[in-house]
Amino acid sequence: MALKAPKRGVGAFCVVYLIRTGMTIEKRACRGSIHLQINSLLSCACGVGCFVKFSYTEYSLMAIVDGSLIEVQMNMLNLGQVNLNVWQYRIVDHIGTVTMVQLLEGWWNHVKATYRAIAPASYGNSFVSVRGRELNNPSGDYAEFDVPTAERVGTRAGASGDIMPPFAAVAARLVVGSRVTRPGQKRFPFMLEGDQANGVLVAGIVTAHTTLLAVMIAPMTLGAPAALEQLQPIVVKKDTNGFVTANQDISGYLVNPNVSSQNTRKFGRGS
Repeated sequence: MALKAPKRGVGAFCVVYLIRTGMTIEKRACRGSIHLQINSLLSCACGVGCFVKFSYTEYSLMAIVDGSLIEVQMNMLNLGQVNLNVWQYRIVDHIGTVTMVQLLEGWWNHVKATYRAIAPASYGNSFVSVRGRELNNPSGDYAEFDVPTAERVGTRAGASGDIMPPFAAVAARLVVGSRVTRPGQKRFPFMLEGDQANGVLVAGIVTAHTTLLAVMIAPMTLGAPAALEQLQPIVVKKDTNGFVTANQDISGYLVNPNVSSQNTRKFGRGS
């Protein structure tokens, strides 16, 4: 096996030749600096949003460009348990110099005011990090952005009472326009006893979540350090291998007026 390394340099266009037993498997253009790693099989990754994925039968060069699908995970802590909110997006306008870490930081800057407003300060450090990866890329995460220390605590005021068990949640449905995919579902932690009356959510916590959801389902134009990067929130359909086979825009949301639950967080279930 031999690899011909392209010219280094961020923003430069280059060609990667993947050759095995004398036969060219794939030749494609790629943007960004290049890092090559060779082992008993074959791996080749290039930076600045580009990736090579491979399997026993498939070799392809992947890069985040206009139209790419990405997944963003909001990693949170609730009474020592890790909670994830997973959001999917279609890249509408990718700014070529923006890295994935910068995109995630820009995403957090865009949503942090409304995200932090769902968590009372009494929960302590609730927001840990943001992970991002390109969908249909089995190589996994591209990057992780650590939430700054000063921004990890929630800001929701007016709530009272003891912290509720970790399985108590506010549930929302993400509305879509057709049956191409299922509706999206989200559950948000950080409930206090005073957020409900006889199992029905009170107005304050409903408002906090409708404010957040209005931001999360709207097209996003990010600010620094990913200025002008444009994302369209979507819901995706995946096959049994985890590959996206369909996606569609989110057209609205519905908040469950009652206290909901996350079954895997009930005592004695899951972890």
